[in-house]
Amino acid sequence: MSLRQDIHVAFDSISHSTAGMAERVVATVVTEDPVRYRRERLTLRVWPPLSSVAVFLMIATVVAVLAGTRLVNDYRQQASAGQSFASKTAQLEARPLRIPALASPSECTPPPLNAHLHYGSGPVYVGSGAPLSTSWGRYFDGPLYADTDIAGPILVRTRDAINGINAVFVGQFAYGPVVGNDSLGGKVVEQRPKLVLSEGRASRNGNSFYRYEWDVVVGFPNGSSNTIGWQIDGADFSEIVFFC
Repeated sequence: MSLRQDIHVAFDSISHSTAGMAERVVATVVTEDPVRYRRERLTLRVWPPLSSVAVFLMIATVVAVLAGTRLVNDYRQQASAGQSFASKTAQLEARPLRIPALASPSECTPPPLNAHLHYGSGPVYVGSGAPLSTSWGRYFDGPLYADTDIAGPILVRTRDAINGINAVFVGQFAYGPVVGNDSLGGKVVEQRPKLVLSEGRASRNGNSFYRYEWDVVVGFPNGSSNTIGWQIDGADFSEIVFFC
């Protein structure tokens, strides 16, 4: 006899020995407690109607669609804001650099000082900081200030007015492609050719004279002069500040 036949025989034996067992169990339970049996049978038969299930599924679908739509809209708004900022920055970059070339430091006109002894005619003012020298050149930690609200990004470019050497910027507000690296304060920093400021990126250090303050670091390579021109462009203004 094969294994399959053995299994069939055993199964038939079990079926024969338990024939009618289910009916006897039910009859016994009904006899012992017919009320409980009917209650359990009713309980087991209580299923939610299909209409309720359909409503639940419809509500879940609507909630999922609304949540997905909100996520998509939030993403689109963020992407639109980023594209708008980049587009406005590109428009400022398209403006020509107007820092005039000077033959000698004697041709440099010192910038006006405001009431707080910072340079420029506004709305952005340039502060002065202590220099820090490296084997590459010199850096200045000079904060920038604004005394009014800012409409869009502000682009800052700097150039040596005597020999035409462009400055570099390092730190969180530096902008543009990396043009070099240096070690500053024991930390490797990336040098970038421009600076981009905005209201959202302003850092406040408790200076009550201004609405906004940015801590920026500008650097000039060895061989540059001390006659430095800053061109600061915003959506509705453009100013040049000289350091002589």
